[in-house]
Amino acid sequence: MDEHRNYAYRHLLYWAMLVIRPIAWLPNGGQWFSPLFWRSHIRRVRALGELAEWLHNLAAFSKRDFADFDEQRFWDEFERLCAKHPDFQYYRSLFQIALTESQTGRWPSVEEQQKRDA
Repeated sequence: MDEHRNYAYRHLLYWAMLVIRPIAWLPNGGQWFSPLFWRSHIRRVRALGELAEWLHNLAAFSKRDFADFDEQRFWDEFERLCAKHPDFQYYRSLFQIALTESQTGRWPSVEEQQKRDA
């Protein structure tokens, strides 16, 4: 795998960790007493746990500079994750945008991103 793909995968991993880490933060105010809050929070914790499950091998392969990394398997697992959690679909775009940035030296414009996603 080339340096650009390595960069894009590491970028993906970094941003996913930023999304996952707030589950450790305590809620503000009286949310503790709301059953609706807890139902939503538990759903979110489970979804983020599944996101972490998808990415944990990526972190291990990153450490080894992606030696023997199976991209097809990784993205197949991603499709299964998105079937259950469609809101995670943006991780594919995040990867593609980071790949383009690494290859061209600049972040793609909104128009370029929309063209690619069409």
